[in-house]
Amino acid sequence: MPRPLQCFGVAVVLLSLAPYGLAFSRGASRASCRDMIPVHIRAQPQNLKRVNYFYLSTNEFTYPQITRSASTPVSSVTVRSSRDFMGFLLQARGVADTGVGSTVVSPVLVGGSWTLTPPGTHTLRCLSEGDSLTHSDKQLKRNLSFVWRLPLCHSSITVVQSYFVYWAGIESAVVRDGSRSPWTGSNVTGGDGGNLARQEDEVTTLPGMQLVQC
Repeated sequence: MPRPLQCFGVAVVLLSLAPYGLAFSRGASRASCRDMIPVHIRAQPQNLKRVNYFYLSTNEFTYPQITRSASTPVSSVTVRSSRDFMGFLLQARGVADTGVGSTVVSPVLVGGSWTLTPPGTHTLRCLSEGDSLTHSDKQLKRNLSFVWRLPLCHSSITVVQSYFVYWAGIESAVVRDGSRSPWTGSNVTGGDGGNLARQEDEVTTLPGMQLVQC
């Protein structure tokens, strides 16, 4: 049995320099929710080990224990890039301990909600309201800042450089949930699977995705 998820992170997919007549000007669709992969025709994924253009960071690494009287914690998430990009898809994803001193970024969508959205961006409902964030115009971008409100449970981003080129699964550092038992881990790597965390608010299922308790 896999260990309960005690950590999470932010993932992002970035898109840039797409021909103006071809780019998805209104952002990613729900078809990209599970794998965070653009549905552009002939889009080519790039090797993450060679990516040094994009940086994804959060301002917190441990979240306090959540009580009924405490306000829901929030985190600032920043995307920085040394080159222009046109679009993105941003989600918070679960992290699981492999048992061998490392962690795996899972396809578990942690949820929460993106409460601060800069101009040219909007939230996307994948499983629950506001659990994902994407672009809403074709303006070139470099630095973006967001605020993510936690659910009671690592972030990841997919970046598109052009209509034909994208980077998927760019990850932030692991963020620990202080309301759970101690957990240790080190390196974060890509993972496979198809589970999604259950949210406290209304949840919509997606084909091929199983809901699990976070």
